[in-house]
Amino acid sequence: VSTLTGIGSGYEPSACSVPATAPLAPARVADCEGPTLSGERALAVLRDLAAYGSMEPDVVTGVGAVVERPDSLAAVLASHVFVPLGATSAMGPARPLLAQGATVVAVARPGAKLRALEEFATRSPGTLLVPTAGEVRGADLLVQTPELAEWLGALEPSKTMVLGSYVYLDGEAHVRAVVAMDALCVGVAARRAAGKTALAFLGSPATTFVISEAALAAQRERYAARGWLEWAGRYPPNAMAPVKGVDASGKPHQFALTEGFLTFQGPNYGLAKQLQVWRAVLMRAAGTTVSLNMAPPARTESVQHAPAAAAALEGGTAFAPNLAFDSPFVSAVMAALLIDDLSGRPGNASHAGTPLPNPHALVASAQFHGGNARCAFKAESLGKSSFLLGKLGYSYNRPAPQSSSS
Repeated sequence: VSTLTGIGSGYEPSACSVPATAPLAPARVADCEGPTLSGERALAVLRDLAAYGSMEPDVVTGVGAVVERPDSLAAVLASHVFVPLGATSAMGPARPLLAQGATVVAVARPGAKLRALEEFATRSPGTLLVPTAGEVRGADLLVQTPELAEWLGALEPSKTMVLGSYVYLDGEAHVRAVVAMDALCVGVAARRAAGKTALAFLGSPATTFVISEAALAAQRERYAARGWLEWAGRYPPNAMAPVKGVDASGKPHQFALTEGFLTFQGPNYGLAKQLQVWRAVLMRAAGTTVSLNMAPPARTESVQHAPAAAAALEGGTAFAPNLAFDSPFVSAVMAALLIDDLSGRPGNASHAGTPLPNPHALVASAQFHGGNARCAFKAESLGKSSFLLGKLGYSYNRPAPQSSSS
């Protein structure tokens, strides 16, 4: 363990790492403590999920770009330092990034989860930096926001710092956490040289968001083909009339939307996620690279500790193409998409120079939505049925395709 000097904030980043002793696995799409999917095997699983409708095809494109170009992965890892705010979040990319050899700065509260992440880092080829004040390892971004902004603003100045907002808290605390992360992102960006900051967010399918014309067509097709039990349930269609407007050039354009808000999640969740979308749009317009990829419903600790939510998550898989995922798998896929967003691949929506028909079309890129965007029925209408089915033990886990490739 080595210690670096803190810069004007009272923090010292303690580094935990082991040297890379084997070539990195650029195709990794699972937590390194669980099963590993690599190469064509990984892409076969993602292609199957896209064909089923649980993600959009450009997710496969983004992950494939990382799988097929290890040189691009190495370049991104060498030129960036990753700062997941809420580093111990189950959906965050800290562990997959460390498994690839990245430098990760863990902004997380002191405690058992942070200690587990440090232990993980010692068994990875990556480097984990932890803010440390005296004997206290870790930091609370809701309380120590100014100190963290000052410290991060001067850390690794030669690299591009990727600030990822991953904290989730229940109720109004979630809004406060999002405001704190927002202040931290803006403050750090202002302290660093131009072009030395990028932002990352996870979009939520439990919001209203822009979808592709293909997804809208799939919603309509599935609704037209609904079975008699679904017809008897009187679930309203998911498909909405496109919003007519103009694109960035002033030409007429139609925008397809899906309304995924769920009443049980409450207004605080909706406000918090929308605040992040607004910040993403503003920062991208100002020339900052912004990764905003949608992440699907997953069996996170917070979901599993809420019996009603856990039951609804599993029962909702009765309504194709909705699926529930384990969080390590989601985390690794999202980490791969983040790396692709930072790689400079032409046409990637994360880059400010890539034309978009509307600023909010940013969220339409690389949607791993879990099926909501292509489901026949409005998400809110499925709540009671999903809960009951989940309580009865229903859960559909789509089997992965077989492949001889590794």
